[in-house]
Amino acid sequence: MRNLLAIKKRQLLCIILTIFILGTSHAAVHKNVRVVSLLQTKYFDLLFPDECAYSAKIIFSICDDFFERVSSTMRYSRKLRIPVVFSPDSSILSVSYSASPYNRIVIYDASPSYETASYGDTLVNQFKREVVRAISLSIKTPFWHIASEIFSDALQPASLLNMPLSFVEGATYT
Repeated sequence: MRNLLAIKKRQLLCIILTIFILGTSHAAVHKNVRVVSLLQTKYFDLLFPDECAYSAKIIFSICDDFFERVSSTMRYSRKLRIPVVFSPDSSILSVSYSASPYNRIVIYDASPSYETASYGDTLVNQFKREVVRAISLSIKTPFWHIASEIFSDALQPASLLNMPLSFVEGATYT
């Protein structure tokens, strides 16, 4: 009986480890292995290959000021550091925030599609939208903040439990 219980515990441990490994395996954004450069700011780590250097410099010039403006508007006072990964491996510009498996913003650096193109700087506008989304989804009570420190950044109760996605979308567009 003791042997059976030990085997069940090992199986459960293997299942939990597999879930965590699978969670991090889908975080890749480059089709090929690339050498990337790093620009660090107060709140962001910009990781980019040579093909995306121009876009990275544009984001570098505006990101901290915008983050501070949004966090003061939303009364967000916790320390937040967000990696921003640039990838040239797409034919359409796409900027997206994800908390799974860790807080990050992914920028597929290309020309914008007809639907997403706007007058002005589409890349900067989409980046700003995702920064607002990242901050609004990172607002937590002290209990949930401690829980997310233990379990991972992916634990965001605002989006999982008590806030419709339309509220987050409304915050990003205002």
